[in-house]
Amino acid sequence: MRKVVFFITLIFLAVPVGAAEGNLKNIMQGLERNFTQLVEALLVGDREQLVEAAGEIAQHPEIPGYQRVLIAEELGEEIAQFAQFDRVVHTLSLGLQEKGLVMTEPELLRNTQEILAACFSCHVAYKDRISPILE
Repeated sequence: MRKVVFFITLIFLAVPVGAAEGNLKNIMQGLERNFTQLVEALLVGDREQLVEAAGEIAQHPEIPGYQRVLIAEELGEEIAQFAQFDRVVHTLSLGLQEKGLVMTEPELLRNTQEILAACFSCHVAYKDRISPILE
């Protein structure tokens, strides 16, 4: 139980003061639009749109505090893995935003695949457990 409280505390400390509040469903819907833009930009070779979409993914709004508490309670010690998925998506998206204009086509494809894989891995691992507690 101490570890769960510790992770909840870490989650609250990691959120910037005044971070955009919404809810996880709205955040995920926004990410869905960003991923669609990212893939479309990759397919048509629009690097500016690709960089913009990657930036939106990297800087998605934070999950509101009350929902973070519910998620942490549900996941217990698994909250660390849940947070790690978000960090991976953030780091990869930020890298794509910063270097997308100069990456080779294979690098763009690989990076985009890694972002999508991290996102879907989290989705598969946690959606069925998290969705019911947030409704």
